[in-house]
Amino acid sequence: MKKLLTSILALTLLVTDWVLAQGLPAVTETRLDNGLKVLMMETPNTGAISVGCWYRAGSKDEPLGSTGISHWVEHMTFQGTQNLSGTRFRQVIAEAGGVPNGYTFLDQTGYFTTVANTTLEPLLLVESERMTSCLMDPAEADRQRQGLVADIQHSAANPRNLLDVDVTAAALKIHPYRWPTIGWSRDLEKAAPELLQEFYRQFYAPNNAVLVLVGDFQSQKALDLVKKYFARIARKLDPPRILSTEPAQEGERRLKIIREGESNYLEIAYHASDILNDEFYALLILDSALNGVQGMNIWTSPSLRPASRSSRLYKALVEKKLAVRVDSALFLIQQPYLYKFMLKLPDAFQYQPAEEAVFEELERLKNQGLKDHELAKAWNQLISRSYLEQDSLGKLAHQLGFFESMASYKVLSSLEEKINRITNDDLRRLAIKVFAEDSRTVGWYLPVKKPQKIEVEKLSSAVAPVWTLASLRPAFQNLKGPKKGGKDGAASPGTVRNPQVLVGPLKDSVGDVFAGIPHPQISIQPLSKTLSNGLAIIVAENRVSPTLTIKASMRAGSLRDRDETAGLANFVGRMLERGSKSKNVTQVAEGFDFLGADLSVDTDYLTSTLTVNGLSRDTNSLIQQLSDLLQSPAFPPSEMEKVRAEILSELREEAGDAQVLAEETLRGKIYPSQHAFGRNIKGFPKAVELFKASDLTDFYKRYYRPDSLVISIAGAVNPQDVLQVVEERFGKWTVTGTRESFSIPSASPGLGKGQHLLNRNLGPDCEIALGFPGISRTNSDYFTMLVIDQILGDSQSDGRLGRRLLGRENLAAQVFTSMDASISEGPWSIHVRTVPGQVDRVLEAIREEIGRIQSGGVSDLELTSAKRQLINLLPTRLEGNSGIATQLLEIQLFELGENYLSWYAGMIEGVTLERIKSCLQTRLPLDQAAVVIVGPYPPK
Repeated sequence: MKKLLTSILALTLLVTDWVLAQGLPAVTETRLDNGLKVLMMETPNTGAISVGCWYRAGSKDEPLGSTGISHWVEHMTFQGTQNLSGTRFRQVIAEAGGVPNGYTFLDQTGYFTTVANTTLEPLLLVESERMTSCLMDPAEADRQRQGLVADIQHSAANPRNLLDVDVTAAALKIHPYRWPTIGWSRDLEKAAPELLQEFYRQFYAPNNAVLVLVGDFQSQKALDLVKKYFARIARKLDPPRILSTEPAQEGERRLKIIREGESNYLEIAYHASDILNDEFYALLILDSALNGVQGMNIWTSPSLRPASRSSRLYKALVEKKLAVRVDSALFLIQQPYLYKFMLKLPDAFQYQPAEEAVFEELERLKNQGLKDHELAKAWNQLISRSYLEQDSLGKLAHQLGFFESMASYKVLSSLEEKINRITNDDLRRLAIKVFAEDSRTVGWYLPVKKPQKIEVEKLSSAVAPVWTLASLRPAFQNLKGPKKGGKDGAASPGTVRNPQVLVGPLKDSVGDVFAGIPHPQISIQPLSKTLSNGLAIIVAENRVSPTLTIKASMRAGSLRDRDETAGLANFVGRMLERGSKSKNVTQVAEGFDFLGADLSVDTDYLTSTLTVNGLSRDTNSLIQQLSDLLQSPAFPPSEMEKVRAEILSELREEAGDAQVLAEETLRGKIYPSQHAFGRNIKGFPKAVELFKASDLTDFYKRYYRPDSLVISIAGAVNPQDVLQVVEERFGKWTVTGTRESFSIPSASPGLGKGQHLLNRNLGPDCEIALGFPGISRTNSDYFTMLVIDQILGDSQSDGRLGRRLLGRENLAAQVFTSMDASISEGPWSIHVRTVPGQVDRVLEAIREEIGRIQSGGVSDLELTSAKRQLINLLPTRLEGNSGIATQLLEIQLFELGENYLSWYAGMIEGVTLERIKSCLQTRLPLDQAAVVIVGPYPPK
């Protein structure tokens, strides 16, 4: 059969020609005498640098009976070296503007962060210390072990995670890929700490590592610094490898889990090819057709997002109400692994019909292959996704390190060539080979209302731990969640317990590594314009990759709801992508999917925002499609019922999440009736069940107007040209009257004060949420409170609360603060996860710690560190299109001024010890706080 038809090539090669013409910066490759591979890519004028180090040491390298060792070592590498205490180690990264990130996967362990470009040397110092000088202190090792085991137990409560672990273990009999990267809990419980030192000694070596630098630097100067810190490290013997080949599966394998829960899940797994087999790239095309493109690695890809609405499985399952959601998992792995389909079902009656629908689609692929249009769309999606996975410094660095740690970073540049060679006959042959009945594994998760024992059929795995993919996430995270203008946080596989306490001068042998380092310079110069109809546009040029991000944000968030209509703003926002007056939902999805662009909708208290990520060559088309959705939504009844079902399903699941329940309850306690901040953005089931089409259209007509819309765009675009396109597409949108202002009741501390207990059996731990109304984003105390928040509960859990509760007293599994400053007094809160027996002591410790700093203030050292962290964090938030567009949006929505990025550092530097002491005393009145406890408390 011929290759892709000429008509398809005409469509797709236009994309390639344009993308290749844009180009990405060249990679400089160097190997030091000790074997360390160094990859560098210069991106001038970006103001930041992403630094990463990958070790060829993953869970597959663990001996049977010692599972979880590689992940345990990963956590220990943050706990101090011969020259840096654990606190100082993490603080250096934070003060450079970074968030310490690490993950363990099947083939590798990676460490990476993005920092201000002035702080490269401190980061290289830290990474060189990690490579050679980590302390595997037995007491700290046991502390980390407890945290990892607790996380396994906590996460095993997630039915989807549990099912995936057992399906994987059933599908693979011999290969070490069969166990999750976090390990089996029994192995962790019995492992001797000496194993950590042995694993670290064998695998953490320069000749087993890849160091990556991407960003705003000069290569020769950067290489000189690399040599300064890494050339002295001695080469080691090549580490041992466990060689194992998975035998061919002979016959379908099935398992069933019966357990307490609310949702029904189905998973189907097939054996897949590895990164060095060209069949894998054909499988990527099949996955794009079946589900929509997922991407090609574990960090930069939008893994486990729902199937796109134009995909085959969405049409076969979700449109026919056989599933509420379907997605897939297909990863580039060094050795053959699995291709998985995961389905969330509406009820227990759909297991067999859903299975049959999946198998029917796979049979069609075997018999017919793909249609010409599907081939072209899959091709476009893969090319677009490959560049979207490189649209920030961090993503670029991760791609280089991830691929080099398995095979070679040059795999990235060969993608177009590989997929262009694939024919429809190739796809049919591969479908026949992969989707064979004898090589599949099927798992059912059947929820029951009362606790029952897990029944597993035809499965010989050990204790069911956390789902494999959960342990891909960083060992550290921004636990406060995504900040305005920042990168999204990610779930952590384990809790970092830090015994170090930062009091007085740091007594590390390296001294102040930031002495004499200037503040970073922000080079972004956005162009803005307000149209005659009131629509505001702000655009920034960013040439890191040939991509762009568009955010169209309407001031129509849940602040527009009332108590009786809670969730209506969110419902309307979700319906925007479900069809317009000129296109139905399938046509809308097809329009974005064919270009390989992502479309998502998110509603918060202030806005509903449509976000598009795509190739910048498609700017005109993407803006046109957004214009259609915003100006002419259709709100079709059939799609209303699908959205309703999705929201109700999410609300049911949230009701079983202790942390979400604690936060929602806290909001309801600290705000008065009819206050928007006291409501769940998604509403509550009874209200959602009653929404009618007229409710949606009335809300849209009242609040969706051009003078309520802000569009921010960042990417490889000409700002003047973009302003013109937006004006052409949105300039004729007119409305009468003036925009309604927000009516938000005032809120002050004291309402709901005292303890509120929800004694729910949602797991072994208790979730505590303590808080009260905070301040608005434009309040004169905002920057002072930002510094206080950083001192108390910074994102590395090395704030005062974390050092005490996680470290010195080991009272908690998780601690973080949250400051949600909005146009009114958003909540300020403290969140803690602990065992029931420690709840009282945790609350006492919080009161003592805050009381101590209220009476004694903070030290000069703490203030300097917090300021440095916040100032250097800004350029890292602007490292990619999404961060830039989000920051520009915040500037416009809160009217912060066009020079905000320039004077931000000055505002942070202007925070004084006197102002901090005043704010601590007036804005953190603990005697007025509400305290919510969710879980088995008081303990029996």
